[in-house]
Amino acid sequence: MKKDDFIIKEFLDDAFDLKSHLMEFLSIEQCDLDGFLENAKMDLANLHPGGSLSEAEDFYKEIVGDKHLADLAAWHISSKDYIADTLKLQQRFC
Repeated sequence: MKKDDFIIKEFLDDAFDLKSHLMEFLSIEQCDLDGFLENAKMDLANLHPGGSLSEAEDFYKEIVGDKHLADLAAWHISSKDYIADTLKLQQRFC
């Protein structure tokens, strides 16, 4: 098995153990993480104030916080096949 194939297989198996890294970073349990990730996209979308916030930096630091991380992590975990296919396609052209 080529090195790249091993990396893709490891990613498909557990997304590089992303869930355990998130549990440690966020200091939450598995059962709480699953709900956090499941609701991440809608939670993040519901936070956006439109154009009414004077400082975008404040919005992301004070309001969004870890919710963007959860949304991104949830996408990576639920899109493992898509990401792996993209990596395989990239291998063919490099």
